[in-house]
Parts: sequence; C-alpha cells; structure tokens
Amino acid sequence: MKKRVLTLLAGLLALGTASYAFDGAIMHEFRLEDNNRAEGRNIEWTLAKGYLNLTDRIRFDFDVDKDIYLKSNDHKELEGWDTAFGINIRGGQFDLLGYTWQNNNYFGFEWDAKESRGELGNESADMITSKEKYYFSPRISAQVTDWTWFQIDPRFTVENAPGKKDEYMDLRFQIATDWGNGWDNFMEVYNYIGGEDRFGSDYQLEVENYLAYTKQLGDTNFYSWTEFGVEAYDMANNERDSYVSVYADPQLQYRGEIGSVAITPYVGYTMYEGDDNFQQLETGIKFKSKF
Repeated sequence: MKKRVLTLLAGLLALGTASYAFDGAIMHEFRLEDNNRAEGRNIEWTLAKGYLNLTDRIRFDFDVDKDIYLKSNDHKELEGWDTAFGINIRGGQFDLLGYTWQNNNYFGFEWDAKESRGELGNESADMITSKEKYYFSPRISAQVTDWTWFQIDPRFTVENAPGKKDEYMDLRFQIATDWGNGWDNFMEVYNYIGGEDRFGSDYQLEVENYLAYTKQLGDTNFYSWTEFGVEAYDMANNERDSYVSVYADPQLQYRGEIGSVAITPYVGYTMYEGDDNFQQLETGIKFKSKF
C-alpha cells in the first residue's frame, strides 16, 4: 500500500549523510479515515514516532501506533497495535564506482496485533491476530548527484504468527530524488525470496514509484500537497500472479508552530485503483518536535 515520499526521502538522507549527536525528534498524529470499503470508519493514532541519537554512531527508532476500526454507529469493532523499534549502527565508509558509500547496520523488531471488540466500553476482548517480526539489514547508501541518493537494502527476516514461522530474505534498491521547486520522488525495486507461507508465494518482485508535489498557497501558512503512486507486483506460485495499482492523494495542509512544536492539521482525499479499489476521505493533525 502507499507510502509517504517525504518520509522515505528523509529516512534515506538520515541513513546516508547525517552526522549524529545526542538529539532526536518525535511525531504524534491523529488521523480519521472514511472510505467506501467498509460501513464504518478507521482511526489511526500514532502515539509516538521518531528517533533518538544515542551516540554519534547509534540511533534508536520507534513507532507506536494504535488502530481503531469503527462500525457505522461509531462503536468499536476492532482495535489493534502496530509497534516497531529499531537500532541503527553507523558503520564505515568506502569508495566504489566513483562514489563514497556509507554502511548502516539495522536491527528491527515489529509487533502487530488486533483485538475484536463489542460495543464501545465493553470490557471483553478476543485477540484474533498477532504477529512478530525480527529483521537485520546491512544497508549501504550513497549520494550520487547533488539531488539524488541511492541505497541498497538487503533484509533478512524471521516472522512469527500463531501456528507458523516464516523466514525470508528480500533485496531492495531505492532511489530518492529532490527535484526542487516542491517536487520529490522515491522509487524502489523489491525482490523477495523464500518463506512460502508469505502471500502463498516463495518469490515476489515489486516496483514502486512515488511522486509528491508541495506548494505554498501565497504568503499564507496553507499548503497543497499531493502524492501520486504506481505499484507493480509479480508473485510466482500465487493465484494473484501480477497486478498494478495506482493512486492519487491530494491534501490541504496548514503548517504552524507553537513554540518548538510544528503543528499540521490537514484534510485529504485518496483515490486508489488496482488490487483494492477505493476512495477515502481523511482528516488529521500532526505534532512534530525536535530536541
């Protein structure tokens, strides 16, 4: 499903070129989604997402999200947690093909769970899905032009779910480009091998491209932000075989500050066609701070 170009671009910049000190950043977001796939609405509540630079070589990443799925009468139907933690260890540099490459070794952990719920306030809960994922990624990245960054991201993963264990490897080639004048682009080629239980396939190839455009509206604090995405998938030994998805997500944002906290309320509308066709109205607010 879709990603955020600016988030991916910032992450690649941090991995490839940043000089770490003891500092960090944190983001909090509350987002309400109303789409035509279900009778109810979804709430995505990011309690805390960010990083903490423990030393000039070690960074701790965190992302704690709570998801709430509402029925048409706004009573809870499901709720769950999406949690991810990671340690990035900055390695050495080396020269290859005329570029200076930076190595970063990443150790990640993810935990996803959903609980079924009855009426709002009902104390009973039934855990219906739970999944743990551990992975290691020895990444290398380089700045290949003044506005383009390239990363090779091999990843070795062990995934645990009730009744099964999956082990697989994937190799990602990522290119991030800051075109200037409000345009940003991110492209990823993803090659997955192993773990036959995952998607019912032991091989998967993905090509994803995301383009975002940001424009300030006059001299105000209002911005128009639009992301376009194309995602192509090819899965061997799978009845779905291959498919292409496209989407557009225009947003109107207000970007303000209270002290050292950046505040961004927004409203947007997503149009998605491909393996899962839907339209979605989204409203939310973000709080970001560096320390």
